[in-house]
Amino acid sequence: MQLDDTTIFARVGGTGPPLLLLHGFPETHLMWRDIAAALALRFTVVAADLRGYGQSGCPVSSADHSPYAKRAMADALDQANGRRIGCPLLALWSGEGGLENWYAEEGGPLAIWRKWADRVEGSPVRGGHFFPEEHPRQTAAALSRFFEGEVGGRAIGGQIGE
Repeated sequence: MQLDDTTIFARVGGTGPPLLLLHGFPETHLMWRDIAAALALRFTVVAADLRGYGQSGCPVSSADHSPYAKRAMADALDQANGRRIGCPLLALWSGEGGLENWYAEEGGPLAIWRKWADRVEGSPVRGGHFFPEEHPRQTAAALSRFFEGEVGGRAIGGQIGE
């Protein structure tokens, strides 16, 4: 996909309602490789590389590196204009990391996402920073359970923490 200042690479597969999978730092779309196939049984899965990662383009930088700031990468103008994410949002994070403690003053990860989105669910899950790769079946099960409420159907097997 061509943007104003770079290109974004994405793999698309499956059938059904669209499902966008975004990676974290320092990953690429490949972090979803063991999960996307299971989800593609019920969804059209889009796994993209954020700008500057993987096969996506790298916009020209500036002295303050603002093209690579998380604000530039994550629609700040939208928040300033009161726009919110209207679709359901699931936030999962490492139960073995410090994320929950790092953002305790803000109310934790869910409170931060609730500033951006109307409906937010989530929890810490077993594993370290790379839990989708460490525990793909359990991660796929958590995603499936979340989306099951949105489109109906049967969850992909497994439980968080197996």
